[in-house]
Order: sequence, then structure tokens, then C-alpha cells
Amino acid sequence: MKGLEILGGVSKGVKLVVPSGVRPSSAKVRGVFFNIVSNLIDNSLFLDLFAGSGAVGIEALSRGASKVYFVEKSFSVCKILQKNLLKSGFEKERYKIIRGDVLKVLNYLNEKFDIIYADPPYDFKKYQILIKKVKKVLKKGGILVIEIFHKTPIKLELCDSFSFLNERRVGDARLLFFKG
Repeated sequence: MKGLEILGGVSKGVKLVVPSGVRPSSAKVRGVFFNIVSNLIDNSLFLDLFAGSGAVGIEALSRGASKVYFVEKSFSVCKILQKNLLKSGFEKERYKIIRGDVLKVLNYLNEKFDIIYADPPYDFKKYQILIKKVKKVLKKGGILVIEIFHKTPIKLELCDSFSFLNERRVGDARLLFFKG
């Protein structure tokens, strides 16, 4: 297992464990993302989909999100995510870990989120379904960000229920920003 570090906020410098087989968002990708949404993080309700190590959601907590929901399918990865949250020092009231398939979990979430970050595996194919389901849990005016492999074709017309804001290429990743 390799590690990565929280870049900013109250937990800056905390080293997180990255489970085997998980591709975390790189420091550069997280840096670009948080620079763009920095004025929206404070007191936000944040949803980290395909959470893995939890780096993005923990960074959101560190920078002032009021609560973060983490959705991760793997039981063993959830255990490491829980350890990373404890290591970062956040009270349990500020986060919730949901173990399950993202596309199924989105069917029963009752919250409306200010910011949703989705970082599916690079071989993920169900973007149309993901985007349709995310629409139900994103607040009006909220931000959806999808991290994809830079060569992955994604039809922006699939996202017609959102306003396309921006796209950033960072190394092997592309960040797609939408407004609900």
C-alpha cells in the first residue's frame, strides 16, 4: 500500500493509506479541483462517489465541508477509508461511509448535495446511468465533477440536465465540471 497526503485545511499533511488496487486522485488533480471549488466548500454537504482511500472527501472535510458522504463498494477498502478518517481526526458526525455499488446507493440517498465528486475506475462505462441518478441528489445550482481518463470519450449531451461549466486536463485525468 502506498500513501498520499492531504494538501490543505486543518488536516494538511496527514498521510493517508491507499488500498491495493485503488487509483487515488493525484495530488495535482485534487489541487486543481479544490482551487476551482474553494469558495464553495465551506459548510457544504459533499458526496464522494467511488471513494477509495477517501482522499477527495477527507480533503473536503479538511477544507471546511460540514459533512461528507463516502460511497465505496469494497468492504476491505471501506475499512481502510475508516482508518484514514480516524487518522485525520474528524468527528463521526461529520461523515458517513456507505458500502455499496454507487449506481444502487444513488437510488436511496435522501440528501441533496452541494458538491458531488465522482471518480469511477477508468474502465467504467455507465456514465449515462451515473449522470441520470446523480441529478436526483444534486441541489439546484450544485456542482458535479467527474474525473475520467483523458482519452475516455464522454458525450456532453448525456449531461443535458446540467450546465457544462469547464473541463481541465491534469496529467492522465480530465475533470469535467457541471452545474445542476
